[in-house]
Amino acid sequence: MKPSTAKVYLSGIGILSLAFFFWLFMYQMFVNVNAGNVHVQVMFDKTRMSISKGDKIEINPYFFTSKKNKVSAATYTIKYPSHLVSYISTLDQANIYTDNPTEKKCIEANYKLNQLIKVTDDPDLGLVTITRVALERAENLPAGMFCMGTLRFQAKANTSDITMDKVQFSNLESWQIVGPGGTYKPMAVGNNEVLLIYR
Repeated sequence: MKPSTAKVYLSGIGILSLAFFFWLFMYQMFVNVNAGNVHVQVMFDKTRMSISKGDKIEINPYFFTSKKNKVSAATYTIKYPSHLVSYISTLDQANIYTDNPTEKKCIEANYKLNQLIKVTDDPDLGLVTITRVALERAENLPAGMFCMGTLRFQAKANTSDITMDKVQFSNLESWQIVGPGGTYKPMAVGNNEVLLIYR
């Protein structure tokens, strides 16, 4: 092969390589952007509850995705009225009470993100942030409608004039929801808050 021909040949390979890597980069960007535009709908299983001092309060949060958008891990934040209730715990493998109807309903609703990684509760702000993962094969990861673990609160003595407040999803922009297809954005729909009425 003549030197000039070799140079043209090598230049052609270089251009093709650059074109391939540029295409690969753009494809990955396309996948990530489109995955990030997929919304996971979030809602609670009830809209209101009447409470008194000492009452145990149990609420199930749910995620909704399309069947193809499976979820493997999530970090999400719940805001609660800390002047009315205290955060107690959330359902995980270590504290399942099968005789509890609310928890049983959650477990039966495709509850697979059952490995609790971290819980951060700030009672001053009334914010609890929870991180969960599912230790499942990709084909067994949850999709469609599934429960994210029963939330447990306990009513306190109400020392203020406020007799109604709510548990709600909070800081949605900071949530992290991931799956084999990429990252997803939460979208609160329907029952996105639970009104607590102190009686």
